[in-house]
Amino acid sequence: MIKSKFSFFGIYGFMIFFSTFSIFYQLSVISQYYFDFVIMKIGDGPGFHIFAAPIFVITSLPVTILNSTIIKIDKDAKTITFKNLFWNSSRVYHFNELQGYVHSSYRAKGGSYEVIYLIKDSLRIERIAEAYYSNFDELKNGFLPLKNMGKRSFNYYYHLKILFRSPVYD
Repeated sequence: MIKSKFSFFGIYGFMIFFSTFSIFYQLSVISQYYFDFVIMKIGDGPGFHIFAAPIFVITSLPVTILNSTIIKIDKDAKTITFKNLFWNSSRVYHFNELQGYVHSSYRAKGGSYEVIYLIKDSLRIERIAEAYYSNFDELKNGFLPLKNMGKRSFNYYYHLKILFRSPVYD
């Protein structure tokens, strides 16, 4: 059985960065306006900034939650299980119900990352991104029993559609 391992700079780095930013930002606002101590110079009054940081964090939280998926590939049972880290929802796919997988890639500040999409009924149903898993190559080898349907390129809009579970036809 192959189990995914999160990359530090993937999901954990994302969560640590936004948590640290939010705490630092809130402390800066509170210290400047209520204790006359400046950590970071902030204008526009405290009301805007006290609400700005949480809104920034809340808008980025869905991406963090949706990308925090534990993947288990059981070659003996011929199943792939996707379980979300934050709630107890699981999706199990048997190898025989999947048509195969396609490769894609996307660019980010850290470089170019490979992505694998599982195909079922001509729809891309699951996304496995190299940026989030330290054992991506091991996971990729777990898909060898499935049909490799080649490499596809498409834009960021389709990545987001799959992330939010909307159908994308292959």
